[in-house]
Amino acid sequence: MKRIFFISIIFIFLIAGCGNKQETMKKTTVNENKSISKQKEKNQSTPEEVVKILYENKLKLNDEFIKEYFYSPEKFDIILTNKNMKNLGITNINLDKIYKIDKKENYAFLQCIDSTYYKGIEEPIKDIKPFILIYDNEKWYIVNDLDSIKEEDSKLVSSSIQKQQEKMMEDDEIKDIIKSQEEFIRKHKGFFEEKQKIINKNLMEEKKDEPIDEVQKQQEINEEINQQMKQQKQIEEGTKKDK
Repeated sequence: MKRIFFISIIFIFLIAGCGNKQETMKKTTVNENKSISKQKEKNQSTPEEVVKILYENKLKLNDEFIKEYFYSPEKFDIILTNKNMKNLGITNINLDKIYKIDKKENYAFLQCIDSTYYKGIEEPIKDIKPFILIYDNEKWYIVNDLDSIKEEDSKLVSSSIQKQQEKMMEDDEIKDIIKSQEEFIRKHKGFFEEKQKIINKNLMEEKKDEPIDEVQKQQEINEEINQQMKQQKQIEEGTKKDK
């Protein structure tokens, strides 16, 4: 089964952040606080609303926003996240539509279709991005750390994700997006490889003075991204053979 690959993995990496947020806490400015105050007028009564608000603020994330909408804000490294968005050259990410939403008990599983724009590339890349949200204290929150899910809920969450992915792979619209992704990445392969080198270099420079376990953790993340790139290359080679 094909997966939803390089771009999605990069996005999940950016959204989750890594390391200890408290060590890299960024102070919000007065203007940022005013912006988030306006966002608070929008409630968190539905998972769809929370995801829409995330897309509206994705390129200007700050601490107050993370605390308001993420279930494990202490696990979100906002400085690293914003820096990686900049290093990747992402100029905009538009939510095209919420493709699918399933609700199980106090969890919601969303699949979103969006368009990501990169500096120097005219056309966007279409992508499918998964979100897990949890309902707690009468509000919906984005789950950014799977370890925060209760052990008794882990089976339900895991099963729901798998079922939704299987359904997606049978959908013609999703198949078309996957095909367009392959073409986009093949066309701009050099661009993404260069951006990944910059990110890896910056990460290692930032982590060199941290404890070994933090460095190892980041190396594991980098390895996962590299594996996804290898899988994408295999998909491309398989596509060529089919032709």
